[in-house]
Amino acid sequence: MKKLGLFLVGFSLLFLVGCNLTMIQNEQEYSLDAKELQKVIMDLDEGEVEVYGEDRTDIKVVATFASRGEEEELTEQFQIDNMSVSLEQVEDEAHLTTNIYRGDQSPIEARIHIKAYIPNELEVIMNHDGGGLRIKDLSNSLVLTQGAGKIEIGNMNGNITITDGTGAIELTDSVGDISINNNSGAVHIKNSTGDVKLISGSGQINVEEIKGLIQIRSGSGSIYVDQVDGDVNILENRSGSIEITNVTGNINQ
Repeated sequence: MKKLGLFLVGFSLLFLVGCNLTMIQNEQEYSLDAKELQKVIMDLDEGEVEVYGEDRTDIKVVATFASRGEEEELTEQFQIDNMSVSLEQVEDEAHLTTNIYRGDQSPIEARIHIKAYIPNELEVIMNHDGGGLRIKDLSNSLVLTQGAGKIEIGNMNGNITITDGTGAIELTDSVGDISINNNSGAVHIKNSTGDVKLISGSGQINVEEIKGLIQIRSGSGSIYVDQVDGDVNILENRSGSIEITNVTGNINQ
């Protein structure tokens, strides 16, 4: 495997953050030719992540390495020794991996923030440990597993499968089936064409402007469903109010 297109953008930000902690940020850029690729597999450690589909023939990744600690020299050295990003091609797949090795006793706080610009027709499979996540403008399927953090997904054309530990999910303007298993956190789905299957442990559910079947199983939290061209099935709701309006098909609850 070969890493392609790595270069240092060439700036380092150093400033003090409360409690006399030093924050250091360094940015690096990676690129990979995508003409022979079918999918992108992302295995991402903690950090903010943004993925944008574009009309392009390569993958561009901007990574920001951020570490915070009491001593500047140790904080900077932690980045060198313990934080990494790789972008590689394996057959017809791109593999983007970020890793932070913290050790048992490390006092350094660290994150790797990612902005990825990819051909919009590629399939995306992502495992993200934690942090805010934004995905936009893809025209293939998305399979996402996230530990914690808010998820924002918009303007999608492909099936979407999400398994989420905790954090709000907002999904707007999509074509394709949606399947979500969310342990906790509010879920908002708006303007979607395709079936919606949602399992939520706890948190408010708001689903509106849907063309397709809706199936919801909820542990606790209110459910609001509006403007649906299709059937609505509430399989379970242990606690919380239910409001369903403007449905063309059958309502079962």
